[in-house]
Amino acid sequence: MKNTFKLSAAAIFVSTAMTANAGISIVDNEEGNFSVGGNVELNFNYQDRESNAADNSEFNQDGRVLIEFAGEKYSSNGHFVGVKAQPLFESTGNIALDDAYFEFGKKESWAIKAGRFEAYDMFPVGLDVFLEYSGDTANDLYSDGSAYTYQAKEARGRGSDGQIMYYQDFGNLYVEVGAMLGDRSNLFDGGVGGSYHGQTIDSAKDSFLVRPVVAYQMNDFRIAASVETNLVSDAIVAKWCGYFRPYRLWPNR
Repeated sequence: MKNTFKLSAAAIFVSTAMTANAGISIVDNEEGNFSVGGNVELNFNYQDRESNAADNSEFNQDGRVLIEFAGEKYSSNGHFVGVKAQPLFESTGNIALDDAYFEFGKKESWAIKAGRFEAYDMFPVGLDVFLEYSGDTANDLYSDGSAYTYQAKEARGRGSDGQIMYYQDFGNLYVEVGAMLGDRSNLFDGGVGGSYHGQTIDSAKDSFLVRPVVAYQMNDFRIAASVETNLVSDAIVAKWCGYFRPYRLWPNR
C-alpha cells in the first residue's frame, strides 16, 4: 500500500479548460421564472504516472456541451416549487445527464429536493488545478490497487438511483440532510465482479446512505462538518478466503 501511494504522489496532471457560458431568461417576474442556459467546456489533458496500468503517459482532449432548463413558481406567502434539467452532449458522442431534480420549500428558508443533483461539497477546488483524484463524485471512486482519496463524496449525489435532501438556512448557519437510495455498487470500479482489497465483489443490494452537513459562514470564511454512513451494513458482499464477508458500501477508513 505504501508503494501505491508513493507512485500516485509522483503523478503529474495538467489540464487546460476553456469554458463559455450563456443563458436566456424567458420568464422572470413576481410569479416565477423560467430560463434556458448552458455552457461549453473543452479540456486538453496530459497525464504521466508510474501507477498507470500500461506504465505510460496519457494525452487526450475531451469536453461537453451542457444545456440547462430551469424554472420556479412562487406563491403569495413565499413558498415555491422548482425544477431543473441539464442534459450533457459529450465530445465522445455520448449523451448524459448532469442535474435533474424537483424541489419545493420557502424562499431563503427551507426546501426539499429530490432527483439527481450534488449536495454540499466538503472539498472544493478550483477549476484549473494541478491535482488528480481517484474517480468522480458519483461512480468508480475505488479502483483496486490504486490510491484512494476520501473526500466525503460517496453519499454526496449524482448516483445511479434515487436521492432526496432537506436543507435550510438559519442566517449564517446552513444545515442539510441528504440521502441516497438504491444500488451503489458502481462506487467500485467494475461493480459486482470487480474487486475490493484483492477480494472479488460477489453481490450487492440496495443501500440507504445518509449524509448530514452543518456549515457556518463567518465573514469571508466558512467552516463545515459532515458525516456520511450506509445504514445497510451488507450492501456489498465480497469473497474472503472461501467465505463471504459483508462490507459497508465503501472501503474502510
